[in-house]
Amino acid sequence: LDAWSHAGQWGVRCAKAGAGEVVLLEESLGFAKLSRDNVTLNGEDARCTVLHRGSVIDELRSMATSGIRFNCVSLNVRVRFERYFKQREGQFGRWFKPSLKNYATAVALGAQVTSRGGYLVVTFLLPIVSENWSLSLIKDGLEQAGRVGSVVAHLIGTS
Repeated sequence: LDAWSHAGQWGVRCAKAGAGEVVLLEESLGFAKLSRDNVTLNGEDARCTVLHRGSVIDELRSMATSGIRFNCVSLNVRVRFERYFKQREGQFGRWFKPSLKNYATAVALGAQVTSRGGYLVVTFLLPIVSENWSLSLIKDGLEQAGRVGSVVAHLIGTS
């Protein structure tokens, strides 16, 4: 499962590596079309399904409730920006800062649709000064889901 698939890079790469079935889930119609085009250009139409839904969170919740499980789940959580008048300057511009609302919920739902022994891959775009929050968000999400996990790799980007 490639949730918030953007251009479908993760899902297409998994299909090319031999995954039997890949589901790319996207809430943006433009990104869903881009994912579909990427799947077609890479010749992976038979193994990939692109789903456009109004809310990825709601679809993950529905999958978890239905008992649908995946061996590998990739969450490319899209950052949301909020207007914040005290933010005078910063990495994301004047007046705006990223919001971490629903990040832990997304991780919890991703963990619920990950099968036992499966992999949950989480990608965050966080402010440089807040990159250490990623482990806390993952920990909180796993606790919400009632799951335990190990961090296999923790990569921090630099500017």
